[in-house]
Amino acid sequence: MNFALKVVDACCKAREKLNRPDFIIGYRLSPEEPEEDGLTMTETLKLVRELVKRPLQFLLISQSNYFTKAHRGEGAGQERLKTIHNEMKGKLALVGVGGLKSGKDFDTALKSGFSEFIGAGLASMMNKDLGILLKEGKGDKLNLEIDLDQQEKYSMPKILWDMCHKGIDWFPPVKSKSHK
Repeated sequence: MNFALKVVDACCKAREKLNRPDFIIGYRLSPEEPEEDGLTMTETLKLVRELVKRPLQFLLISQSNYFTKAHRGEGAGQERLKTIHNEMKGKLALVGVGGLKSGKDFDTALKSGFSEFIGAGLASMMNKDLGILLKEGKGDKLNLEIDLDQQEKYSMPKILWDMCHKGIDWFPPVKSKSHK
């Protein structure tokens, strides 16, 4: 935690020294690790309590599922994002990220109130027009998997496209391939 806070403080000091109040600084973290010796929500909340004291604009919480519940430590059994959001008490904007793919997923996440903003990694890879579709209420038109025979439908660099062919579980699902 000390290293992370020193990096944040150095970034904030650089922004101040360069007189760039318009330069946005945020912090991204994954809140909990499954390993026995991994981070628990107790350590995560300790870091969050320190981060909200800094002049940051947002905290981004990245996890495989937006609604994952904490396994160990403070808030065990409750949704991680909800616990973190409650701890922050509105001092920073919270961005929640976590496997949202369908229009229904996004609606449910928005209605939960667990975060001020929602990030979309997988869905944006599968839908280059994601924001427009959601804004126009066309969440039912979202692609829920990649069709490897229609590369022109997607807007991603070659290296990512090549990784989609491998069916890695933290990449979008691929039509007619099992997810690993």
